[in-house]
Amino acid sequence: MARIAAGPEACLPGCASIDLRQGSACDAVLLIHGYTGYPAELSKVAEALHKAGLQVYAPRLPGHGSSRPDFMATGAHDWKRRCYDAYMDLRAAHERVHVVGHSMGGLLALLCGARFEAASLCLLAPALVLRDRLIALTPLVGIAAPVIKRGYAPSPEDSQGERLLLHKAYRQDSLVRQAGQLELLRREALRALSSVRAPVLALFADGDTAVDSPRAAAKLNAGLVKVKNLTIDTLNDASHLFPFETSTQQACALRLREWITHG
Repeated sequence: MARIAAGPEACLPGCASIDLRQGSACDAVLLIHGYTGYPAELSKVAEALHKAGLQVYAPRLPGHGSSRPDFMATGAHDWKRRCYDAYMDLRAAHERVHVVGHSMGGLLALLCGARFEAASLCLLAPALVLRDRLIALTPLVGIAAPVIKRGYAPSPEDSQGERLLLHKAYRQDSLVRQAGQLELLRREALRALSSVRAPVLALFADGDTAVDSPRAAAKLNAGLVKVKNLTIDTLNDASHLFPFETSTQQACALRLREWITHG
């Protein structure tokens, strides 16, 4: 398959990091996109938070938004390191840093919360329990079969523009080895729950076909033993993609803005 990007440091124009850090606000927000996603998926959230007076940064995770070869050359450590570095850069310049993550980004947000003194965490459909139980096998299966050719057709949201190119690179086949890296992050995030102290808002979708929302919420309730301010809510008529689906992205952005600015 031809490479989508010119080289390992290139990415599609719409997939670059979002940097809305003009001004001198005390509070900053680190936005973390999901597995095979890219920063622009959280652009409406970023804009809403920035309009509320917050400094916002959404990094592009290594290997995302560029090409399959780039993606296959990265893993859980790289994704985690990118988030840690971004958090530390924000914390060096701002009094408080809030962390927002979607799906796998929710796992990375939890790991940031366990490692650093984040002001708050907002978890959007965090991938703590996945409906596909076979993912538990991927760390081992991926060693022997890194990629399984599938030829999946693009979903409606992936049917045009850059999302169609990204579908060909990331979602047309089963990238088993990389799914194994997601599984390793999931396990690490579950172990880290007891170390999180920051206030947590977790939003789930009632129509999520990727994350088992009730079981994931139960994991948070049981594991976040040091969190004094925990809010878990479910968005109605919403899918796993609710932070950037047209019908739900505004409600998601407003809910996050209210939580971060008013607690």
